[in-house]
Parts: sequence; C-alpha cells; structure tokens
Amino acid sequence: MTCLHVDLHVTDLEAGIRFYTRTLGSEPCCRDDRRAQWQRCNPCVGLTIATDMPPRLGAL
Repeated sequence: MTCLHVDLHVTDLEAGIRFYTRTLGSEPCCRDDRRAQWQRCNPCVGLTIATDMPPRLGAL
C-alpha cells in the first residue's frame, strides 16, 4: 500500500493546527514547538506542518 505524505511550511503554527484539526476532524498525533503531525489510515495519508522546513510531497 502506498502512503502519501505531505510536508507544509506554516508561519503561524497554532493557526495551522486549528485549521487542520477542523479540516481533518482529529487532533495531531505528535507536536512540539515547531511542528505538528497527523496520520490517517484510510486512505493512508501523513501530514506534517512546520515552521522550520520547506514544503514537500512524496509517496512512501
């Protein structure tokens, strides 16, 4: 099974967390002061938002 993983750069982490929590319907599974991450199983999607990395898109 292919899993899509998306990394997004955000300038305001808290606003990004609120937006994606509402959009995905779940809280991030991991977070610290620079990033937050969500994992979905069906379909297999991983999303990371961070203030310290460039945007990326890849299949794992």
